[in-house]
Amino acid sequence: FPEVKDDYKGDIGRMALFFHIQEGPQTLVANLKVSGNNSFPGDQLETALADNATELYNIPGQPFSQDNIAKDRDSILNFYFNQGFPDVSFDAKATPVAGDATRENVTYTIVEGTREYVDRIVTSGIKYTKPAVVTKQFDIHSGQPLSQVKMLDTQRHLYDLGVFNEVRMAVQDPQGESQYKDLIVQFQEARRWTLTYGLGFEVQSGFLGARTNPQGETGASPRVSLDVNRINFGGRAHTLSLQSHVGRLEQRGLISYDAPRWYGHPNLRLTLTTFYDNSLDVRTFTSKRLEGSIQLEHIVNRASTLLYRFTYRRVEAANLVVDPSLIPLYSQPVRVGIPSITYIRDKRDDPIDSHNGNYTTFDAGVASDIFGSQAAFGRALGQNVTYTAFHGKTPARRFVFARSLQIGAAEPFGSTSVIPLPERFFAGGGNTLRGFSINQAGPRDLTSGLPLGGNALVINNFELRLPTANLPWVGDNLGFVVFEDAGNVFDNTNTLAHSLFRWHQPHPEDCKAAVAAAVGSVPNPARLADACRFDYISHSVGGGIRYRTPIGPVRFDLGYNLNPPVFPVLTIDPLTGKVTNSRHDQLGHFNFFFSIGQTF
Repeated sequence: FPEVKDDYKGDIGRMALFFHIQEGPQTLVANLKVSGNNSFPGDQLETALADNATELYNIPGQPFSQDNIAKDRDSILNFYFNQGFPDVSFDAKATPVAGDATRENVTYTIVEGTREYVDRIVTSGIKYTKPAVVTKQFDIHSGQPLSQVKMLDTQRHLYDLGVFNEVRMAVQDPQGESQYKDLIVQFQEARRWTLTYGLGFEVQSGFLGARTNPQGETGASPRVSLDVNRINFGGRAHTLSLQSHVGRLEQRGLISYDAPRWYGHPNLRLTLTTFYDNSLDVRTFTSKRLEGSIQLEHIVNRASTLLYRFTYRRVEAANLVVDPSLIPLYSQPVRVGIPSITYIRDKRDDPIDSHNGNYTTFDAGVASDIFGSQAAFGRALGQNVTYTAFHGKTPARRFVFARSLQIGAAEPFGSTSVIPLPERFFAGGGNTLRGFSINQAGPRDLTSGLPLGGNALVINNFELRLPTANLPWVGDNLGFVVFEDAGNVFDNTNTLAHSLFRWHQPHPEDCKAAVAAAVGSVPNPARLADACRFDYISHSVGGGIRYRTPIGPVRFDLGYNLNPPVFPVLTIDPLTGKVTNSRHDQLGHFNFFFSIGQTF
């Protein structure tokens, strides 16, 4: 019974509410009797229910309740419906045991009715899709009980093909007396061709500029995209796609053939891809890539996916600014054949704008002459991301602490001494280290000052996403973030391991002195490399704005690099090979990025 106390403990206006509970004796089930279950006599009913991942609640020795009777009724009726008994009925009765009011005898009475079966499956509306593709999705077949759950599963499988706008399913003459009934399935096929085009732009630091400026300049680039998709290719529920976009930094084209439910297996997907990319994504070179790949996707469970892939590509570092005579393999076109495997574990609540959960990926591959590769190297890259929401009742009003850690390593072997430039790790930009402009982190050429990438990588991001603010004109769609990015690209894993606790570039004053002393002489690469080192962890802090849209947040980030590196820029006389002019540069502290989607 409730009790209310006003002005609780002398505090005027404070009210306390107490509930006093008197339990009394507990009532248990003494005996359960089920009658009328002619098609599933004795223990067969309980076994059949267990096979369908359900059970009876009111069993001898368990607490008796009307709620458990309702659960048992639903379980039994659903089971019978799915066994082809559309007219089944259920009645329950409970009587106290004579002389013991704490025990109840429970009786369930089932009236099964007539069992109905599938006679024929009649389909209509299919014009382009091959009949074999459709029939493979059916969980229900002629001669089987008319199961509602199998009808729903069949409908779901057909929609999952992605080639039907509508799938209608109905039983012919449902009130008729015949035990065998036709199942009518009517399809409406989706439009097979789709054309998508767009025009946009990107603005950020580190864009193209004079070749004498290794850091690039702040600028904007137009971006044009065109995508063409042909679904239900050949009537097999496969998809043929063309995707392309063109901008100042990148021209990309991709043709893919996607075959879901490969060999009728719902968890396998085969994808064939041809890819062309011409990207000036670092100041050092233009990466030209022509690639073909075959990939098998295996969905292990709801959270885990495995990707088995073989890729064969021709990569070329064109328009090379670095002296090819110093590092000849960087400038040579090279064929790379590499099998790889990727593990993905995705437990995020929302892949586009996550508030809770985690995301883990690991990719590993080996390129070798066994696979027709001219370069031999192994490569692995892993990432772990977590999201934690706190202090808020709704997702929009919660703080979100997001963190990401990426670790990568690559190693040449055999006759390969240097991994080709387009295959190395690069970092810097809006999705990695926001204290650097695009791909500007890590080792640099000691003549031109341009980035070379590396064989090892570590990136750690912390980001606090603040609740959206309710402001005029924009409503509650505007949010803010603060972040700290740490990491760098390294020559190799040895260098990475020895740099984890070094937060500043080693002896930048020695680099400045070596650059000044180089004038009038032939450059000494060993001396410059010893003086100008990039083996340290760079740290950046900053903030950003997120504007929520239906396709994901539009974001603007401003990063401040706490410890940008110093590096040499030398002018060399091509006739004498001597340095005629030299200077030391330092990367800028501020960088900004404008893009769509969260950082990670």
